[in-house]
Parts: sequence; C-alpha cells; structure tokens
Amino acid sequence: TYRLFAVDIHIPSGWQIPSMTSSDGKALAFEVIDAAEGETYGRVRVALPGGIAAGAQCNIYFQAVHTPPGWLGNWTTAQFSFPVFAVQGAQRDVGAINVQNADEMVAYPEIIEGLTPLDDQDKVEYGLATAVGSHDAIAFQYEGHPYQATFRAERISPRLTAKTYSFLHLNANLFTAHYEIVFDIDRAKTDTLFFSLPENAPADLSIHGIEGITVKDYESALVGGRRRWTVHLAERQRDVVRLAVDLEQTLDSSKPVEFSMPVVRAEGVDRQSGVLAVEGSAELDVEATTPLRRVDVGELAGAVHQPRRGAAGGLGVFAYLGDDPAVTVRVSRPRKYALPTAIVQRAEITTQISITGASQSAARLLLRASAAFLEIELPFGANLWSVELDGKPMQPQRDDNRFLISLPADDRVLDLRIVYESPIGRIGLWGDVALPPPRFFVRAEGNDGNR
Repeated sequence: TYRLFAVDIHIPSGWQIPSMTSSDGKALAFEVIDAAEGETYGRVRVALPGGIAAGAQCNIYFQAVHTPPGWLGNWTTAQFSFPVFAVQGAQRDVGAINVQNADEMVAYPEIIEGLTPLDDQDKVEYGLATAVGSHDAIAFQYEGHPYQATFRAERISPRLTAKTYSFLHLNANLFTAHYEIVFDIDRAKTDTLFFSLPENAPADLSIHGIEGITVKDYESALVGGRRRWTVHLAERQRDVVRLAVDLEQTLDSSKPVEFSMPVVRAEGVDRQSGVLAVEGSAELDVEATTPLRRVDVGELAGAVHQPRRGAAGGLGVFAYLGDDPAVTVRVSRPRKYALPTAIVQRAEITTQISITGASQSAARLLLRASAAFLEIELPFGANLWSVELDGKPMQPQRDDNRFLISLPADDRVLDLRIVYESPIGRIGLWGDVALPPPRFFVRAEGNDGNR
C-alpha cells in the first residue's frame, strides 16, 4: 500500500517558517529548501512520521513570518500582498485566506484576483469562527491557483486628551515649577508625546514618567513663540500616561516685579483642561491676576504631587478649559517692621479717690521684655509707695518722678506691680477728676539715649 512520508510546500520568497506541528500539537521535522534559479518561491519539506495512507487526511499547522522593508518604520499607509502557500504536486487546491486587523492597523482590499468573499457560514466551514460577524476580519476563498490579494494597511492614529496640573512656587530668590500632564490615549498606542511651555521658560528642565512610565529621551524646538518638547517613551503606551516636568529659575524680588506665569500645554490633543496652583512664601507678597475661575484646593487631588499643608505664602488654585490660560503675578517684598522690645499681655490700674484731695493707685503689668531696664514715669507730683516684680520688693533708682528698675534676662512673663499716691483737686458734691496714668519705657542701657 502506498504511503506518503513527506510533502513539499511552496513558500514565498522572504518568508521564514519558525515551526511546523501536527493536529495533536507535536512538532514535525522540516527542511527549508531555497528557491532555485529563476523561481520566486522556496520550499519547505515536511516529514510525516509513519506516512499517510492513500485516502487518509493529515493536518499540518505552521507559522510564517515576514518583515517587509520599512515595515518597522513610522509609516501611516503601506501596501502588502497576502502570501500564497501551495502544496507541491496537489491536483486540487481549495482554501480560504483571512486578514485580521490589529489594534492599531486596519487593512483595505485593493487588488483581489481569483478570490471570492466568504459569508459567515463559509467562514465556519473553513475554521474561521473568530471572523464571524466581525468587521475587523477580511476573509476570501479560492478554488485554485493562481490568486492574488493586495491590501492597503493604514496605521490608526491615536486620539489623545489631556489634563494638566501646574504647581508654581515663588520663593524670595527662586521660582520653581512642577507640572504633571495626564494623557488619555485612545484607539491606538503611541510612544511619542508632546507638550510646550512659553519661549522664555528655562530650556534646562527634567522630564520623567510617573506610575511605571519610562521616558527614553526628549528634545525641544521653538515653534510659534513656544518651546515644544517631544518626549519618547521606552514602550508604546495606551490609556493613561503621566509625565512630570520640573524646572527652576532665579527670581529677583529686590524690587516689585510683574510677570506671566509659565503654564504647561499638552500638544497634539483633541481637548484639554487644567488646574493651576500659585504658591508664594512668607518673605514675599504675591498677587495673582487672572480671568481663570478660582476653585477649591481639592481640585488638585488628581495629581500625584500635592502642595504643602498650610502654605506660608498662601495658595491660589484656578481651573481652566482649553490651551491658552493667562496668569500674571506681581511679586514684592513686604514692608519690614521692627520687633517690639516689650509686649504687655495685660495692664490694669485701680484708683481710690479721697475728698481730701489725694488719690491712691495700684497698677499691674504682665509683660515680656527683651530690654535690660524698665523706666516708670509717674504723674507730676506723685509719690511712689512700693514696687514689686514677681512678688519681690524692688528698690528702684529715682530721678525726680522717674524710676528705673533692672529686668531679669529670662524669657518669661514678668509681673510688675506699683502703688503710688497722686494729688488731685478738692471735690465738692460732684465733679470731674483727671487722673493721668503712669508711663513705662524700656531701655537697653540705664541712660536716656536708649529709651
């Protein structure tokens, strides 16, 4: 009985066969035979273990790989022909071909010869059940050779939207900015993203990915008054991609200055929105002028970076739609005030008036002072009865109606009490009495020049 122990399959020039298997998944031995002179195809000879008897059926599965010139380039449209494989010596050859559109490509038939389209029922018969009802699968049948199928492949362009976060911080001598650009990539993957900053923004900055995104490299060019940055990712990405951008530049705040804040803009997107945070410092007065809508700080929750709690210089948060927000700030140094050498936390005075023409007053001060001496000036004609500091009697130095006491160097609240008597005019049945209070001065030294 005749048995077939090997079969030759024609393979188009340039195609490689990485594997051959039987219907039960077992690997089949095969040999690739290059095309003979004048032929446009090579052959692969497949060994059939045990041979195939006449009238029996044998299924052979194989993969074929081919990379046309320029296929890995950055093209948008390319043409390719469907490879034709044929069993050498076959008296009848019928079959079907199927083109499956990938996530980022779609194929359109251009030249179809010797082929007829398959309906869903025919697709099932040819083992193309996955192509049933699919608009992304193109299937044809052939009933002999030759046949030809040429297709036009179009790479699907990704559709991008973006949301930007701009954190702008003004210090006394330094302006720092942290930007986060959240790209939402739909329809296809991409490994190239774009954003821009105003032309006067520093060209020396850092760009890195967030949440597992790796940036391979980046470069910039001036386009239309803005510096446009091209960012190349290490891998093609889809869905959400986050980029972080950091820059800084010196800030001369020695005199009032007004300038426009550099706001980041995502480029090559269908639409975008943004949130902008302007933060000053305790050493500066920062006033922001913008038509943008002021929003709550909670709008920044979508960013990985967050402003510091209780920003000393204040925090203004604004939201916008579109790609042309305008924010101008005026920066100036606040007016300087000398720190007081003494702070009175509490002051009280109690006066008792006599109809005989005298008054007795008890004054109390709770104060914190950095001075070495305290001068007490009593009203004209008054007599000092007593002075106590923290409950201890004091013996002040006297100069007419002025008295000088020394203060301890401790940083604490002092309790000063004085009692004195002052003359007043005689009072009838009723009347008004003017009672000038005592006055207190601090001195660095025990002389009037430091009063």
